[in-house]
Amino acid sequence: MDPCRGPVSPVACDRGYVLYSPQSSQRTQRKRSIEVTMKVEYVFTILTIINALFVTFVIFMQYKLSKDKFKLDLFDKRYAIYEGTKKFLDKI
Repeated sequence: MDPCRGPVSPVACDRGYVLYSPQSSQRTQRKRSIEVTMKVEYVFTILTIINALFVTFVIFMQYKLSKDKFKLDLFDKRYAIYEGTKKFLDKI
């Protein structure tokens, strides 16, 4: 098929280069726009995953800290019971 004929006819075939109609360049721009949009969506998806992992890490550390604090709070009560039991057994 001759590139100088058809609905998208080139303007300067005799000079060795082909210029396509504005419709063709609009399609190319639209295709590039879609590609850029898809790349941006991939970046946002990756950032969302990283954010979710960070939040999960923070939640885990808060859980661990809360668990350790609970053990520490119970230690005082348990130690008082231990001291009372030790005094009682010393008297026996």
